[in-house]
Amino acid sequence: MSHFFVRTSCTLLLLVGFVLPADGQHLPDGAEDWYLETSDGVDLYVVEFGAATAPGDTVVVLHGGWGAEQSYLWSAVEPLANQYHFVFYDQRGSLRSPSPDSTVSLPRFVADLEDLRSELEQEQLTIFAHSMGSRLAYAYLRKHPEHVHRLVLAGPLVPTGFDGGNKQK
Repeated sequence: MSHFFVRTSCTLLLLVGFVLPADGQHLPDGAEDWYLETSDGVDLYVVEFGAATAPGDTVVVLHGGWGAEQSYLWSAVEPLANQYHFVFYDQRGSLRSPSPDSTVSLPRFVADLEDLRSELEQEQLTIFAHSMGSRLAYAYLRKHPEHVHRLVLAGPLVPTGFDGGNKQK
């Protein structure tokens, strides 16, 4: 089987399974979806729902798994939608945010998150990151500490270079 056939077949399965809504799958109540054009021209798929009750109550959610997508996290935060405004996006190279492989990198993910912060007109972000999304959260915090209000991690990766305090002397 050729590499092209395998890659094309996998892409089609992913598109059918995730990009096209399954029967009964829909956006959360009151949600809006739109695309953010990043500074290098890649469009990122964004979903927003909920209502902020005070300044700083906007939470940007970073999904796990490079190449995954964000809808699996909706139900985790929906019960809080009357207290917080949630912003989800498919990171570049993910299902609804395709981009050339040559543009997929951690520094570019950080720049995308900064583009999103700017578009949302938020001075600081509260970031909720799951799994591999924590890697992006760490990198964003390192580059833009002045733009992070809070950082919430669920099933995070250990930060690169962290030895767990077990250095041998």
